[in-house]
Amino acid sequence: MLRRFWSSCCSFCQRLTRRGDRVLRSRPGHFKIRRRGRHLRLIPWRLLATRESISLGLVFATVVAATSGMDRMPIGADIRNLAVDVKRDGPEAPPTPEDATMRLEGEVALHLQIALLQSAVGRLEKIPQYSATFTKQERIDGSLLDEQIMLMKINHAPHKVFFKVEKGDIGREILFPAAEEDARLIVKLPRLGYRLPALKFEPTSSTPMSESRYPITMAGIKAFAELALEIRKKDLRLGNKVQAEVRDNSEFDGRACYEFTISYADPSVSKDYRKCILKIDRQLMIPVFARNFTWPERVSDSDPNRLDDTTLLEFYTFKNIKLDGQLEPKAFVVENPEYHFVNGKG
Repeated sequence: MLRRFWSSCCSFCQRLTRRGDRVLRSRPGHFKIRRRGRHLRLIPWRLLATRESISLGLVFATVVAATSGMDRMPIGADIRNLAVDVKRDGPEAPPTPEDATMRLEGEVALHLQIALLQSAVGRLEKIPQYSATFTKQERIDGSLLDEQIMLMKINHAPHKVFFKVEKGDIGREILFPAAEEDARLIVKLPRLGYRLPALKFEPTSSTPMSESRYPITMAGIKAFAELALEIRKKDLRLGNKVQAEVRDNSEFDGRACYEFTISYADPSVSKDYRKCILKIDRQLMIPVFARNFTWPERVSDSDPNRLDDTTLLEFYTFKNIKLDGQLEPKAFVVENPEYHFVNGKG
């Protein structure tokens, strides 16, 4: 019975292929489909029932779905406006059954995250500049600092960064580098109406690093993706000491995401991380959310009943990402009249 069903499927594929031949031959410049022999070779149905074949098929379907989503939503499109238009003009989406959710575990999930992060780094390298709203909260020397929200502007080559704090020390401005010939970062504090002089620091000096786990030279989505990619490649070598899972029904800021969860067996496997959650936007195909947790032994006030809440190590998000916005040259100079670096005037 299975052989008859498989034979009918192959006959259907043959008809589709012959039809494709005719269509392609009618289009100059297209390649003609070539195949050996007159018939497609039948594949034993037992080979299709192996666990490895099913896993590879799921990965292939996931990547195809991701790339088809990217074709429909080009990089740099205003996602929010399009989402509003679809909601207003489009039909109601049918309910999705629970068993339709994609879930992958183990090494397959790790490989998928690596592939998506590599793709994200590649496409961000082609984007010279962008702006976004950046949120961060980090644990420094055992203490969890307050959440900060900042306007972020990034230039990739050469690497330039501008931050303006919107939550936290509101109004603080940070620019790196301070000038073409000055590789330090410059900070302007809003105290006393910006009348205090701007301060300059080496990126890895103690003062800026007292408020951040990473130097400003690693700021931006591309550097964030590169760091996550480096960690995931190391995780592959750890075998069953790392548990990985991915599902495709997650959201962040009202946008569909792939959510990856990585868990480590014990501190000997990963000194800093106990669990990592990473979300990749399914349309932009870049990471937009990370929430990482450390071991309770490293936190003085950890609570086993609220383990994730009390062991947060670092939290980052990227919202309002504008990948197609060409920033003005003055966006990365201290003389910008919209900034307060020069004489405290905006």
